[in-house]
Amino acid sequence: MKPPQSEAVVKALSILMESVNEENDAQFVFTGIPATFAPLSSLPDNVEALKLAKSYINTELDTVISGMQHRRNLAASIHKLPTEVLVMIFAAYYEFSSLLDDHCLLDLMTVNKLWYDAIVQSPQLWTVLESDFSTKITKLVLRRSKNLPLTLIWNNTDCDESEDEEFEEILDLVAQNSRRLKSIEMLVPEFGGPNVRRLLESNMPRLERLEVRTAWETERSGERLEKFKLSDGPSLQEIALDTTFLSSWSSPRLIGLFGLELTRLRLPPSIQELLNILSNSPQLERLRLCELDRSDSWKPPLNESITLPRLKEIWLYNLARPYLSAMLTSIYTPSSSNVHIINDLSDDNSSSVLEEVCSPGNIQLAALLGLGDSGSPPPGVPIPINIVVAPNQVRIVKVGGAEDREIVLNFEEDLCSRVVDQLGHFFLALPQIPTIDLVINTDPSNWENTVFNLLPWGRSLCTLSVHGLEICRPVLKQLAERTEDPTTGVLAWVGPNLTSIRLCYNHPGNEVPELDGAAVEALVRKPMDEMKAVRKDAASRALSVLIGGIYKENGCDILYSGIESAKAIPVDRLPTIRVELKAAKALINQQVDQLIARIAFRWNKASLVHQLPVEVLAMILAKFQPSPPISDGSPSLLKLLLVCRTWYDTIMGSPQLWGYLDAQMPHKIAQLVINRSQPLPFSVNWHTYEMPIGPKRWGLPKMLDLAIENSTRVKKVDIRAPRWSRPNLRKFLQAPTPVLEPLRAQVEPYDSDSDADEPLDDFVLSGGSPLKHLSLRNVETRMDSPRLSNLVTLNLQDSPRSTPLKDLLPALSSSRRLKQLRIRGYSIGTGQVTIEARTPVTLPHLKELVLSDVQSGYSASMLASIYTPRCSYIEVRDSRLDKADSEVVKALDAIVWRPGNDQADVILGHLGSTMTPRSLKIEVITDRVTIQSPQAEEPCCNLDFARADVPQMMKRLATILSQWPSCPPLEIQINHGSTWHANNLDLPFWGEHLHSLVAWGNDACRAVTQQISRHKLVPGSNEIDWSFQKLSKIVIRYGEGEVEDPALDAEAMLSLVRRRWAGEDGLAAATQPSHFEVYCRLADFPRLCNLEGALKRIVPSFELRDLQYP
Repeated sequence: MKPPQSEAVVKALSILMESVNEENDAQFVFTGIPATFAPLSSLPDNVEALKLAKSYINTELDTVISGMQHRRNLAASIHKLPTEVLVMIFAAYYEFSSLLDDHCLLDLMTVNKLWYDAIVQSPQLWTVLESDFSTKITKLVLRRSKNLPLTLIWNNTDCDESEDEEFEEILDLVAQNSRRLKSIEMLVPEFGGPNVRRLLESNMPRLERLEVRTAWETERSGERLEKFKLSDGPSLQEIALDTTFLSSWSSPRLIGLFGLELTRLRLPPSIQELLNILSNSPQLERLRLCELDRSDSWKPPLNESITLPRLKEIWLYNLARPYLSAMLTSIYTPSSSNVHIINDLSDDNSSSVLEEVCSPGNIQLAALLGLGDSGSPPPGVPIPINIVVAPNQVRIVKVGGAEDREIVLNFEEDLCSRVVDQLGHFFLALPQIPTIDLVINTDPSNWENTVFNLLPWGRSLCTLSVHGLEICRPVLKQLAERTEDPTTGVLAWVGPNLTSIRLCYNHPGNEVPELDGAAVEALVRKPMDEMKAVRKDAASRALSVLIGGIYKENGCDILYSGIESAKAIPVDRLPTIRVELKAAKALINQQVDQLIARIAFRWNKASLVHQLPVEVLAMILAKFQPSPPISDGSPSLLKLLLVCRTWYDTIMGSPQLWGYLDAQMPHKIAQLVINRSQPLPFSVNWHTYEMPIGPKRWGLPKMLDLAIENSTRVKKVDIRAPRWSRPNLRKFLQAPTPVLEPLRAQVEPYDSDSDADEPLDDFVLSGGSPLKHLSLRNVETRMDSPRLSNLVTLNLQDSPRSTPLKDLLPALSSSRRLKQLRIRGYSIGTGQVTIEARTPVTLPHLKELVLSDVQSGYSASMLASIYTPRCSYIEVRDSRLDKADSEVVKALDAIVWRPGNDQADVILGHLGSTMTPRSLKIEVITDRVTIQSPQAEEPCCNLDFARADVPQMMKRLATILSQWPSCPPLEIQINHGSTWHANNLDLPFWGEHLHSLVAWGNDACRAVTQQISRHKLVPGSNEIDWSFQKLSKIVIRYGEGEVEDPALDAEAMLSLVRRRWAGEDGLAAATQPSHFEVYCRLADFPRLCNLEGALKRIVPSFELRDLQYP
């Protein structure tokens, strides 16, 4: 964009001047430089006329520019979308956000008029109510949603008592519109009964989904939310209750459920009531029951079961025995695919429960394991089941596919054998045989009189793992014997389909040869002998054909019958036959090796990885860097070259895989990387900072020379180099790098006492595209480089010569995309801080600002020189304050910490009405002020200022916070010891925002006691009231060695308590504090100890605690 031509500007101004002269009878000549004026008396009129003309011109130009911008925006593709499509986009976006999130609908409304109208006129975008909404936003949502159904998402478990009143008001608004509620998700405190119950029992004819969970509380009291009654209306689709229960489980609204979840109910439904709900909900898809217990004498009906054909998910966790028995014997879920059953039967009659649940023919257990008619795969497809039997637990898992099935049952320790036998008979009775991996990991003392029988497991067993010497021996015996198959009656081996057997004896040195080694040998001998016999027979026949043919070709009519047949060969034929046999042997070996290789090649070729396109394989291999093979077996691109020809060709033909140059590479590999990566850019990553290798042995200079030769292709640099590499590093950093984007450089600190050391400062970046990321430590560059004009992140630490702010600000001003700014370890000379009149540099996208271990003058100058409207994390830690700079710092504070300065609000974490810290903690320590907000939240501030005039700084902060629409709760800690004077402590500035007050030291403690006992004049009236109405926490700590002054300590404390909380002044008593603690050495404060009982009677939260110093 070019500026307007100077001639056009001169002509426009000349026309303007002629009009001014005519109106004011003046003679004003515009020549583009300071003008010539006619009579002096007409100058004021001329000035006013020019100001009005200037205002008019600006207004007209702004209108023209705005109109052009509007026309340009209307030409954008998004403005050509039909309103219905735009609303659908907003609706999809709103599913993953909230009215209070960043970039929420309220923000989108401010984009343009079209978006505003589309959002405001679309009731479907205003159908969600949340507990985070204020009363104003709640009313706005209710109004704009018109008559559409509403969703309520409510969580007030972490609110303060001060917020209860607003929550009640919002709940009343919701209750007034209860007829519109379609879905309710509530997490409420245990003691919050009346208001929540009133809402839950209100008329809600549109309600389809109800979820009520209760959080356990210990500190609050009130009416407990235990039960509620559902109002009449159509059937619900989903209901989830935690702790809170229904007063009636026979409500018609519980018919036809799609989802049912009951957890830790104080009074759950009876088993018959639960089964009635299930039988009336044939379309149920999700069932979760957790920790239900109720004394109920229930017996399963004979030959009756409830079929739930659409149930996909069933979770049963820690149910009482009757509930578990009912769920596993009285319902049938043929389509379940997400099954989790975890139950403890050790306190019940485990044996009878197991026999009932795992009885042969239990179709429900088979369905839960995916072995039912509809849940089983086609015939011939294996059904993998993993079973682990531990000392008092059995865990059954179905593995593979998209299914997730797990059943865990805990039982008494002496039932292991019976559990294995019971499960074996259960699987034996199934119409379709699964593939089972069985692991038995238990101590023999847990078994009954006999070890389990493997015969019922039959053909199901695929792998078997047994732990324990006394168990391994009978298992060996069973596997080595043939027994009658219970289904066919034919003698067969136990587990004929076993592919893996693992025996863990666990007790070395206890071998009994005939029971262990000999048993294993007997187990494997016969199958191996049979296999070897087949191989030997084929080999013998092949040898007969081969050697017989050689004999015949050499005129020997000899039948080969073994080695002894060589004796019949004539002596003159022996040399020839011997040579031919060697040649035949070599040929056979060659042919067999080629055949084996071809079979292996075909087998490998059938692997899925070899069917991948080359581009996809290259993308997978891109995660491996081309580092040299390492002895510890770590993966490397060079190792992958050896896998196969396909991988070799893919790697060698993909330049993008060779874009990484590492410091540990030998020079030959580095040269290979450079050659193979052409013509693509590559990265330089050298972390040699802590390598104990001197320059003579280390090849870093040689590597740097190689990188310099190819610097035009360097895209990313990350270097941590030793001190001696500075000269080489300077050459590299100043080499041509036109495509470089991120630059991170760190060297060992400069040693000014070393003659051989030189600082790495003021290196000049070569020309090229602007950098995106710059991080320097113990390194410094010229900040006026054009390549620093569009940074996204900037990190400067421990610079040899700290960059002056006047040189840094232009780079920040040109980096409009800057998101992160970190400056650490910067120090400037005493007296070099100055105040310069300049417009603050606006950084609209900055999210993180860190000024750590910097002098107060530098940090104050920075905060006064920038404006960061969206910065959500600010950390400022002053290293020290030089006295020569104290006056300048004070003047800078007056600029920053002044009312109406938006940057001051941002520094303290206030980014608007919806972005305010939940609380602030301010600590004063002699000459420092520390301000902190909760670290796990955004926005977050962590500030530590060093100041000569702390009281003045505190007054400025109080003034800023008092102007916030809603100031967060404040905690002030004052720790000054003997250097603090009571006259300097002025708490009234903090007004009603003060929630917590902590004082350390005699002077501070006495000043606090005095000031919180004062009255205040209520604004707008002549009434008197107590100061600090919201003060709920008071902590007073006397220091080590401080001795009591009865009048200033004990008597003043008693006077405070009587006046403020006993009403002895004639005023109504102030609100009782929730915490009131005094710490001192009790032996040094006898009078205060004597008054402890009187103080505690007035303020129950008062505690006098002893400080034990060594």
